[in-house]
Amino acid sequence: MNDAYDRAVTILNEHLDKLHALALALLDRELLDRKEIGAVLDGEPLDPIPPRRADRDATSVSGGDPRAPSADPGRTCSRGRPGA
Repeated sequence: MNDAYDRAVTILNEHLDKLHALALALLDRELLDRKEIGAVLDGEPLDPIPPRRADRDATSVSGGDPRAPSADPGRTCSRGRPGA
């Protein structure tokens, strides 16, 4: 068991730069696909992050603020009355 642990530590230390690059990419994006992982490990830049659908929808409805409430007139409040 100690041999396997020692080998794992050696591999991680030998590739510490790649480990850190992956960690930074994951902090930035939260998810990476196979192509993105390969790019990070090869030291290549990642493509820009496309806007999320929810952000695009909120921006187009609220005029730019994704935190703004929906402009949907059929939206109900917590008591179930439309528009209240």
